[in-house]
Amino acid sequence: MPDSRTRTLLLFLEILAVSSFAWHKLVFEPWTAPQGLSFLILAGILAVLGIGLSRIFKIYVGFLASRTEENEQDLRRFVLLTLSPFLLLYLVFLQDFIFINDIDQVIFGAAGLAFIYLHIVFLAQLKNAHPQAILVGKIWGQVTLKGLDPKRFTRRLFFITLAVYVLYLSGLVVPAQPFTGDEPHYLLVTKSLVSDGDINLYNNYQNKDYLKFYPGELDYHAYEGKNGERFLYSKHFPGLPVLLVPSYFLGEKISRLVFRITGDAGRGRQILVFFSRLPICFLAAFLSSAFFLFVWGMTKKRKVAALSWFVFSFTTPFLFYSHLIYPEIPVALILLLICYQILLKKNLSNSSLLGAGLGIGLLPWFGLKYIILAAALFLGIVFLSLKPAGINLKRMYAFFGPPILSAAVFVFSLFFMYGTISPQAVYRGTAAAGGLPLSSFIVSDFLSILRRLLGIFFDQRVGIFVYAPVYVLCLAGLFLFAKRIKKEALFLFGLFLVFWVFCSFTYYWGGYCPPGRPLLPVLWILALFMAGAFAYSRGRTSLVIRGILVAVSSLIAFVFLRNPRLLYHESLSSLGLYSPRELFSNFLTRYNNLFVDWRKLVPSLSNTLPESLNWAPLIVWIPMVLGITALLLRSKGSRTRQSRPISLSAHLGCVAAFTLFLTANALFNFRLVNGFTFEGKDYEVFSQDENSFGKEMDGFWVKGRRKASLIIKTMRPVSEIRLTLSSPTEGETAVRLSRFSDRAQRNSRGGFEKTLTFLSPPGLSWRASHLYRLQINESNGFYPREFDKNSDDQRFLGVFIKIGATFLPPDNQ
Repeated sequence: MPDSRTRTLLLFLEILAVSSFAWHKLVFEPWTAPQGLSFLILAGILAVLGIGLSRIFKIYVGFLASRTEENEQDLRRFVLLTLSPFLLLYLVFLQDFIFINDIDQVIFGAAGLAFIYLHIVFLAQLKNAHPQAILVGKIWGQVTLKGLDPKRFTRRLFFITLAVYVLYLSGLVVPAQPFTGDEPHYLLVTKSLVSDGDINLYNNYQNKDYLKFYPGELDYHAYEGKNGERFLYSKHFPGLPVLLVPSYFLGEKISRLVFRITGDAGRGRQILVFFSRLPICFLAAFLSSAFFLFVWGMTKKRKVAALSWFVFSFTTPFLFYSHLIYPEIPVALILLLICYQILLKKNLSNSSLLGAGLGIGLLPWFGLKYIILAAALFLGIVFLSLKPAGINLKRMYAFFGPPILSAAVFVFSLFFMYGTISPQAVYRGTAAAGGLPLSSFIVSDFLSILRRLLGIFFDQRVGIFVYAPVYVLCLAGLFLFAKRIKKEALFLFGLFLVFWVFCSFTYYWGGYCPPGRPLLPVLWILALFMAGAFAYSRGRTSLVIRGILVAVSSLIAFVFLRNPRLLYHESLSSLGLYSPRELFSNFLTRYNNLFVDWRKLVPSLSNTLPESLNWAPLIVWIPMVLGITALLLRSKGSRTRQSRPISLSAHLGCVAAFTLFLTANALFNFRLVNGFTFEGKDYEVFSQDENSFGKEMDGFWVKGRRKASLIIKTMRPVSEIRLTLSSPTEGETAVRLSRFSDRAQRNSRGGFEKTLTFLSPPGLSWRASHLYRLQINESNGFYPREFDKNSDDQRFLGVFIKIGATFLPPDNQ
């Protein structure tokens, strides 16, 4: 039987691909087993997998055939097609003999996700053909708790989301976000509240209280008050620090106990940061579940609400702020709860209006910029809800009272601390007297305003459409919502528009934090419009577009989960004036390759050098967004039950094209620009990421506890490469050169300088040169001031690397 032999051969090749990949990871790379023994291990893995998987395959196909009465041969062919992405694993050997990149994670992740996707499609098609035979519907109903009322369902969803966010915060599965940016400054205010009962930070800076949670010198984010230099008040408002007081107090007690037991100050800091960030996880989970309830109420479709909740909660940017100490999450929660009560439930009782007034009154205490949101929401509710016929004194007191009282206390606080009621005193201290209010923070020329309006969505370092393309659906969703619930849609769009325009009139791009921070308080509005596209644009074209955008956004989020440093850009300061040089997205730079420079294909509108701005890609990006919107609007309602589903082979073709694209980009993902040379050395070094510093004397430093990747370029092949690693601290450095790996341990007994030698490392011949990939992963780091109190070097350093090379004689090349 030719077909039977073909299927057997395909199954064998798939099993061989998985087993050879396992052999490569378990034997070929880390261990130095004799080659004969290595192949014996491969044969053993192959035998175990071959017998086990073939047996499982046979049982599974037999089960499906018994449930559906489908032809067993056809089912075997379809299941084999879903397994075919694992054939991609054969490419792992190219990196050892043809290329120089480590692509293990890329191909394994791509193959696994492709298999899961294809198998879900296969089961969905079986379910449609045999609704009663396949148990997927019942199982899915149990998993999603189908049958529960919205409130009970939402409570379960809250605990699921909270568990994911806390697990992310713990760093047990993927690295948590670094504790940096404005986070330690907010926490210093909390420390002052806990220890001193005030927000005067003078003694806290003098005593360096921030060392309890931040290992290094902390810049001043505080300004002098009217009573002199001994009164320093933070430019970060106290609303968020007050929320953190209970968890900080508990974390400080536990961290002290751990320090007494272990003597490890670093572990104590980690515990304190964990507990300090924990309330943000609760607020983020609450916001996520409330958003789900909002979407369900607006669309009356639970599946749409579930998909929207997943996309909003677990993609960029919301996911990466789910445990960071910033005020945007509580501000977003306040806005959503007020809009939910007023717009969706249409609850205009005195207690509801009192809650809305309290929320509006609280917003300015989280940041000066939220006065704009408070004013816009206040006026919107007045025009929307408080009609002349329904006004009475109780309703007016309930709604107007809290904002007026909050404003009075706010103005009094400014005068008490700074001797002025000018709000710019928060950012300039007593020096604000006589200055134009906030003039140094406002953009004046039209071109700068325009590039911020567009850059918030399209810029390669901060753009929402770049890091989460699924939000492109929000424009179509706005139109679709406006046709059904015009007043509510326009209210939400107006609230978003006011804050978007306001953010475009300021210099602020987000600072040293993940992208998307400026619009994070109103991001849920965009996600709500995106849900409208999910709910009301149901044609085949829209389903394909939606699936692609969700998949790409999820993939980008996964990349950032594994590599959080790609989210951070040191030049994105509060005024955008620091580091005046041409800088690009770390994410796009990381995945550039020899043939395509992705940075030139995405707009660059947040650059600090005017001549480095890149508007040209907008010619493609804006029409593309408008085209997707038009397709979604045209395809609305075009889906019918009689429409023929896309074949599994077609899905396989799309998946194969996408995975091969990812793999090809990974294979050629190295850059030969801005290298540095050393006097008397016949090689050039090119940094492949932002995890190492430039040339320094006869070597270079790795940045702290980071994994740095570099390319060594020579004009002749090398017979030996020597790496000398040194640092004044104890630690361990893992080094990988091409396909060879080694480790160097530094301690007081063995010395703080180690040399590793790699004989005949394989490289890649490229345009009359030879390339060798060097990867360095350091376990420890230090600040130079820890060893030299007179040092003004504020860098966080890891290990210092010197490279030596011996070249093959001309006769042996």
